[in-house]
Amino acid sequence: MIFCEFKQISNNDVPAMADLLICRQNLESNEFPFLRNSCLNTKYIEDLLEKLFINSKAIGLGAFVNDELVGYIVGRIKIDHERGMAFTRPK
Repeated sequence: MIFCEFKQISNNDVPAMADLLICRQNLESNEFPFLRNSCLNTKYIEDLLEKLFINSKAIGLGAFVNDELVGYIVGRIKIDHERGMAFTRPK
């Protein structure tokens, strides 16, 4: 049985996050050939993910198995005075 450890992720996890995203996109494009993989550039994706942590003050939670990142979710806390506090995905 595989057990995941959940912990907060940061800029230090960006390379592993980019690898997961590219791997998933490649799998999806096999099933859905209309997906455009033109942006599957590791440096480009790492820059986008780093900007999430720096510019939008995003926070994330990662799932780790044997200290290897196997999944993640990233978003930011936003105070919405009409709806209350919410966890949103960065735009």
